[in-house]
Amino acid sequence: MLEPFSFNYIFLLIEYVFGALAIVFATILTMYKLRLNQVSVSLALFGFSVVLWDLLVFMHRTALTAQLSLQIFKVIGLIHPFILGFFFLTFLNIWRARLLNLICLAPSVFGSLIYAFFVEYEMVEGAFGWSYRTIIAPHATFMINLFTPIYMASIILVLVLLWFKAASRSIRKRLMYILASFIIFQAIGVTVTNFIILQADPDFPPLGGLFYLGTFIVIYYVSNVPQSDVITLVPLGYSKMTEDFSRLLKAFIEGMSRFPEQLGIRYFRLFSLFNEKGLGDVLSFDSRGSRILLNIKGDVDVERVNRFIDLSLALLESGELDKSFGSTLVDFVNKNYSVLGAELVHVLKKHEGYIRSERLFEMFSKDLKQMFLPKGFSVNDIEVFSKSIGVTHEVFRVSNFLLEFSSEDYLSKIIDFVKECLCGGENVFVFTHKGSVIENALNGFENLKFVFLSTTHSKVVHMNERISFVPAGDISSILGFFNIICRTGGGIVFDNVSDIIILTSFEQAYKMVRHALDLLSNSGSHCLFLINRNVHDKNILSAFESLFRYVLR
Repeated sequence: MLEPFSFNYIFLLIEYVFGALAIVFATILTMYKLRLNQVSVSLALFGFSVVLWDLLVFMHRTALTAQLSLQIFKVIGLIHPFILGFFFLTFLNIWRARLLNLICLAPSVFGSLIYAFFVEYEMVEGAFGWSYRTIIAPHATFMINLFTPIYMASIILVLVLLWFKAASRSIRKRLMYILASFIIFQAIGVTVTNFIILQADPDFPPLGGLFYLGTFIVIYYVSNVPQSDVITLVPLGYSKMTEDFSRLLKAFIEGMSRFPEQLGIRYFRLFSLFNEKGLGDVLSFDSRGSRILLNIKGDVDVERVNRFIDLSLALLESGELDKSFGSTLVDFVNKNYSVLGAELVHVLKKHEGYIRSERLFEMFSKDLKQMFLPKGFSVNDIEVFSKSIGVTHEVFRVSNFLLEFSSEDYLSKIIDFVKECLCGGENVFVFTHKGSVIENALNGFENLKFVFLSTTHSKVVHMNERISFVPAGDISSILGFFNIICRTGGGIVFDNVSDIIILTSFEQAYKMVRHALDLLSNSGSHCLFLINRNVHDKNILSAFESLFRYVLR
């Protein structure tokens, strides 16, 4: 058994345990620098697999018994093929991030199965703890010797292609470091040293731990040193549209903050996206690789601009593009929509769900806003309630209102409230009595959901997606509906607080409104509460008024 803290034990400790800790540290810092994306995730998997391999090798070498060492080494045989697989996946994702890249792990799975079913091990105790002898079936030896060089050559080929396609000199230099480190440490280092060491001293531990550490240190270095080249966008055309499009592309590149500049990740992603949309020839690099050229002379091709807008909205929707780019895109569309034609309308309608959910349509010019409004609504309906009470639409969306009514002339305010909600793409929930004046006034609107306050129902009943019944005197059930609505967001009309006071008590109704307002705060929902001022004294009205910033009469 290997003596703890002997020279050989310390050698194993440094190579495998300290090496694993160094890789953990470098992985965390590199992940922080590269942010969360397909490249950083696959790189983290590469680091994790190396760390796991290091720790298991140390445990195998220092195990108390040969049987325990054998069991640990069998696990090592299953894990080891995935180290190269995750390394390969990292650089395939830099080239072009897609699920298809996972096919590169197929040889790793195949290799793991070979080691699981066709390779046997024999443990031998030596100066460096337990070492191993392998007993491999001839056909398994052939498969391993055949596919391992091919797999390594495939990795080298991808690294060479990345180097060739690199956006700038500094990126090309970094990729050259990684290519050289892979060839020196993996393709040559691990293979040659393993062969030489096994021939000279079969008990000496392979140097794979140090080589893997060296590979990761190079990746960490090239990922963290500052970029020396600044890539700028240079328009070649001189039309007004070209200038606007150039500024839009600059904002687009800056908005791809999820994909960092390190290792050229952002620029490989940029050109991959453009090629997918048939826009690959719109951009190119100058001879120094430090400037992106906008290859448009004269007027911009309208079809290409619309394809770019389609791409931008898709990336905004998926979260790959920073949301702040949305306002820049809307500004460009507002300036140029008359030139972009009917195809622009088709693109915007294609992404209507996202445009509505993020309320981008509210920033569009008047003509474009109209296409996002419900049938029968006009642009004036977008702020019809807000303007009538002297607030902005932004205030309306985050506020709650108390409407003190005395006759049916209040219906116009309710209709305006509902219209402004519907124009904003919100669902509207109406709490009222079956057959009420408000139900009759609002029944013709789409996307309205009625919650009928019933004196005959003892529990909540959902008739369909649009109609539900709730016991009028059950405060908990009413608040339960508010809680559900606040999770999804929407406008609420509550008709009315007076009935709740009569059915329960002032105290119960007051608590209900106060709790409802607590639920509504910061929920994305807002409500118009109604109360009949003719049936309550001043004290009751004042108590409810104190809960609201906006009281309407």
